[in-house]
Formats: sequence, C-alpha cells, structure tokens
Amino acid sequence: MLCNFLIGFAASALVGLMLWFVLPRGIVLSRKFPAVGLGGAPINDTWVLRNESSIPIRISKVEAIGSMIDGVEWKELSLKTARSLGFEPGLDSDISGGEALSSVTEWKGVRVLPGDGLHATMPGNSHFRFTYQRDSLLGFIETRQVTVYGMP
Repeated sequence: MLCNFLIGFAASALVGLMLWFVLPRGIVLSRKFPAVGLGGAPINDTWVLRNESSIPIRISKVEAIGSMIDGVEWKELSLKTARSLGFEPGLDSDISGGEALSSVTEWKGVRVLPGDGLHATMPGNSHFRFTYQRDSLLGFIETRQVTVYGMP
C-alpha cells in the first residue's frame, strides 16, 4: 500500500513538474498611448508596449497595414523597412539613446525584459501588429499579438 502511494506520488510530481516546465506562465505586452516623457508631458504619436509579465518576451514578427504600406493586407515588415517608413522604435531601458536597436535590422529576436517598454513613434494612417512569445526554447507554445494604431 505504501509502495503504491509512493509510486503515485512520484508519478504525479513528475507530471506536475513537466507541465510547469512546458506550459506558459503568462506573458503580457500591454499598450499605452500616448507615451509620457520624463517631465510627465505626453509624447504625441508614440505608443509604449510594456512587458507586464515576470519573464522576458521575444518579438517574432511585425506586420503592417495602412496607406504608407500601399495595401489593404497585412504585410510582414523588417525593422529596417519600418524605420524607412517613419517608425522609430526604442527600449525604455536603453539609456544610450537608441543604441540597443540601432544595429538591429530584423524584428525576430528583439527581447523585451520584464518591466521594460518598447516605445514606438508611429507613422500616420498605419497600423502595426506585433507577434511575440516567451523568450525560451518552448516559447512558441504561447504566441500572442498586440496591434498598435497610428493616428490619422
């Protein structure tokens, strides 16, 4: 009887540990408009996407739609192309004034640490859809999206 209890306990503990490792713990990238500067004044045409979870997230792709993209369909956009359209991204934790993302040309792999924010000056009449996931080997299990709307 004790042997059956110990086997059941060990099996339950093993399954619980595996589920804890595999299942997502919840990632949240919240959006806020307008962004607020150091003095508390709003920064026009700028959104902040803040990582509200306790684990880092990784941007996997960004799609855009609108008049600047010439189409009515969502199109995947590289960071380099987005910059040429007037989209200026940066990280709140980057105290060097944009150096962290200045050499990056692709969205895939851009990390946003817990509590950090990705701020973005948006071109008018354009919408951007960010697809993101946990920054881990099994991050693809929990993939989410958030859409940022440019002002007309």
